[in-house]
Amino acid sequence: MQNGQGLKKGLVAQWSATRDSGEKFQFLKAFLLDRDMTSIKVLSEDKSKEKFTEMPLCLIRQKYEPLPGGKQFVKDIIQSQKGRKHPQSSDDEMKIYKVYVGVDITSGLVANTC
Repeated sequence: MQNGQGLKKGLVAQWSATRDSGEKFQFLKAFLLDRDMTSIKVLSEDKSKEKFTEMPLCLIRQKYEPLPGGKQFVKDIIQSQKGRKHPQSSDDEMKIYKVYVGVDITSGLVANTC
């Protein structure tokens, strides 16, 4: 199912999230028993959440400075964040900063209220 036109928000995501034929069967069974899907309640919708990792400044420099634009990237991180003291070192190069990793996507959940 690619086009969710006319379906409750989150149902296409629920269909896409089904992993095996058993889950698909349960979803289709609920649809056949209630074509308007009034008994289906969307518990949550698709959400994207940004993921960050924490790294000491020396490792950030080692990883990103050799890349094109890396020196400015490191400079921006230092200017935009306070950084926190490393639990095992007071050296400024060991201060811990957050670095963007990617987006974590969660899919919607649907409950059959029949």
